[in-house]
Amino acid sequence: MKYFHYSTEENVQSILQDGLKRSDGAVFMTDSIDAILTFASIYNAPEDDEKINIFIFEVEGEALEPDKLMESTDHNEDYIKCNAYMYLDDIPAEHIRVNTAYTLEHDDEMDLHIYPD
Repeated sequence: MKYFHYSTEENVQSILQDGLKRSDGAVFMTDSIDAILTFASIYNAPEDDEKINIFIFEVEGEALEPDKLMESTDHNEDYIKCNAYMYLDDIPAEHIRVNTAYTLEHDDEMDLHIYPD
């Protein structure tokens, strides 16, 4: 199984070099790119004419220790229909790859758009 994690552009090099580090006790992931893009757009909504570059990382599920992986229920499942997960340890760089990059920005009506980079 594959898991997905997102981060903003300024963290990409350190993630590729040092892996994913726990934040608030865990590395947070989903099992779909659509879901991780939803989380990214909520937690990184751009201001006015700002553009935010985000990167989607793919994590090899086979490399994770099953006893450290648990389902996360800290999101509204009616709004974000996905399985979200917490991994209770850091994930080494050799088990991570950049899947794709996206740009978040608002249009003139302040609707949020997500464009592949």
